[in-house]
Amino acid sequence: MDEKLFNLKIAQQAIWAQEMYYKDTSINNVPGDFHIDEPVDFDILKEAINRVIKNNDGMRVQITLDGNAPKQYEADFIPKDFEIIEFENEEQLAEWSISEAQTPFGNIFSLFLSILFCVSVFSILSSL
Repeated sequence: MDEKLFNLKIAQQAIWAQEMYYKDTSINNVPGDFHIDEPVDFDILKEAINRVIKNNDGMRVQITLDGNAPKQYEADFIPKDFEIIEFENEEQLAEWSISEAQTPFGNIFSLFLSILFCVSVFSILSSL
């Protein structure tokens, strides 16, 4: 690995300790959503999300092990293609959101050598 490695900050160490103690749980999943009540060009939305990731190095932090110690590094930007998930109504979205919030961290993405967040783009068909 050619990236420069850095120690985890104190808050990151606390999250790391929780992840190690409560393996295979959703202990550190922090879901959130926002609604746009106007017509959306999803290609432009995806481009905007990618720009946020590209322009904010904190969004590209990844973790690796250096011996037994977790270390962080800034990964290169790789554009993402976000799938658009369609729901029939708000109730379906709410059920999906609860399910995602309860999904173990490791089932969403890897703790190592991976982005540490997940973005889902969705459309509610009844609101179109």
